Amino acid sequence: MEEIPASLREVTEIEKALNIANRTNLTPQELEKLDGQENLIRDRRVQIAFVEEKGRIKEAIALIILLLKKRFREVRENEIATQVKSLSLENLEALVKTVLRFNNLDGLSNWLTDRYTNSL
Repeated sequence: MEEIPASLREVTEIEKALNIANRTNLTPQELEKLDGQENLIRDRRVQIAFVEEKGRIKEAIALIILLLKKRFREVRENEIATQVKSLSLENLEALVKTVLRFNNLDGLSNWLTDRYTNSL
């Protein structure tokens, strides 16, 4: 390997904390506290990513229902919404891209059934 990947060249927060600790002669308890803070920061980042994904899912579902109502006027919202809500974010994004190609709700129903069957 000739070049170090960027992700490996970066100094993590904990490494920064340890470097500071070495220079300032922190006690083991203080080092442990810094380590705990790093873990807390990491946990918060995971939580934020989770919430962001849930938000994208909610927005995609709302957009799909809106587009279906505009396209077909009469939409069996409860039935379709239940099926749409069970889709992964990847499938929701695919549906947003194809929703206006359906000529009728049966086409949508077939698409949803196919996605559900393939996800098992």
